[in-house]
Amino acid sequence: MKSLTLPPDLRIQHASSLQQRLLQALEGTGRLRLRAAAVERVDAAGLQLLLAAQHEADRRGRSMDLEAPAPVLLEGLQRLGLGDRIPTQATTSGGGKRRRNPQEKVNGKNPGS
Repeated sequence: MKSLTLPPDLRIQHASSLQQRLLQALEGTGRLRLRAAAVERVDAAGLQLLLAAQHEADRRGRSMDLEAPAPVLLEGLQRLGLGDRIPTQATTSGGGKRRRNPQEKVNGKNPGS
């Protein structure tokens, strides 16, 4: 498994450099895990880039997921109706990993509310 730590800022100003990092990370085989806990700012361009990376991973026969995505990232995905498009791995209290249910509350709100 290959992993890539996402930067704190996933806005359009940083899209070009992130795109290059994502394309490099998609080289090879196996699962690509995007560590997403440090994300602090995101806009539609950043979300679109992540969705395009997911599409490219699928096209290459690879799997990709977000590890411990920051609440701002989950909220952005939910607001654009993309909450179930990129699999996520959230850290459980026991230190293990679990897949996030797209219907879980984000920032204390139900998705879509």
